[in-house]
Amino acid sequence: AWAMDSTNVDVNYVKGLYLFYVERDLEGTLDALSVAAGTLDHDFNTRLLRAYAERGLSRWEASNQSFRVLAELNPLDPNTPTEFGHSLLLLRRLEEAESALRRALEVSPGHGAAEYYLYRMERMTGESTQRLEDRAQWETGHHFAWELAMRQGDWSGALEAVADEAKGAGTVTGERWYPFPLLSALTHLAAGDIVAAEGAFSAAKDTLEARVREYPEVPTYREALGLTYAGMGRRDDAAQEGQRSLDLFPIESDGLLGPYRGYGVAAIYAHLGEVSEALGLLDQVMSVPSHYTSEWVEQDPLLIPIRDDPGFKELMEKHRGRVF
Repeated sequence: AWAMDSTNVDVNYVKGLYLFYVERDLEGTLDALSVAAGTLDHDFNTRLLRAYAERGLSRWEASNQSFRVLAELNPLDPNTPTEFGHSLLLLRRLEEAESALRRALEVSPGHGAAEYYLYRMERMTGESTQRLEDRAQWETGHHFAWELAMRQGDWSGALEAVADEAKGAGTVTGERWYPFPLLSALTHLAAGDIVAAEGAFSAAKDTLEARVREYPEVPTYREALGLTYAGMGRRDDAAQEGQRSLDLFPIESDGLLGPYRGYGVAAIYAHLGEVSEALGLLDQVMSVPSHYTSEWVEQDPLLIPIRDDPGFKELMEKHRGRVF
C-alpha cells in the first residue's frame, strides 16, 4: 500500500507502527509520522506513537510535550499520565512523576501500570518496601517474594518463593526474564552453596538455550543465558550472549530499552568477577535517564558479587541524587 501511495497518511501511520514495534526503527517511525503532520497531528494514536518514538531517541522534552498534548486531547485516558509518569521517573523527577501517576489512578483506580511504576519509584528511593511486600503476597507474585527475601538476606525464603518451577519465570529488577532455576541458582550462590548453585544453573541453561534457539532476536533471553553461563564459569559464552543482547538495544541509541540491556550485561560481568567491566557499564547506565538510581542498584540482588568493592561504593556516591 505504501508503494502505491507513499503520501497516504493512514498508510504511513501503519508503517510507523510496524517500524516502531517490529523493527524498533525509531527515526523511521518519526519519518513515517511526519507525513501525517497537519492531517493526523492531533489524532490521539498518532501523537502517542510519536511520544514513544521520541522517548526512545532520548528526545525527552519533545516526548514530554507530546504527552502533555495527549492529556489535553483525551483527559480521561489513564495511559497518558501513566506513560508521562514513567518518563518522569526515568528522568528522576520523582515528585512530578508521582503526581502524574496519581492522576492516572484518579481516572482509573487500580490501574495496573500506574501502580507498577509507583512500585518502581519506591525501589528508586529505597525508602520503603511496602509495595514490594504487597506484591509478594499476590498469587502470581513469586518473583516479587524472591526479590524481597533476597534483599533481606533470607536465602531459605528466597528459595521457597521460586521452588515451584511450573510457575515459570519472573521479570526481576527491571525488564528481565529469568526462569525460576536461574533465580534459585543466584540464591544458592549468595548463600555460598556452590554445589546446589551448579545444578540450578545447569537446569536454567537448558531452558534458556531452547528459548534462544527459538527466539534468537529476543534480548532478554540472551541476557539471562549470559548470566547463566557466567554462573557456570563459561566466561567467553557469557560475554558473547551479553554483547548480543546489548547489540540489539544499545545504550547510546535506545533511550528506553538500552539502559536495561546495559544493566543486565553489567550483572553478567559482576558474576564473572570482572569488576572493572561491570562498573564501567553501570557508570554508563547510571549516566543516562533510567530507573537505576544508587538506591536501586545498592539493593539489587543481581549485583551481590560486587557490592563490597570500593569502586562500587564510590560509583554509588558519584550518581546519588542525579536528576535529568
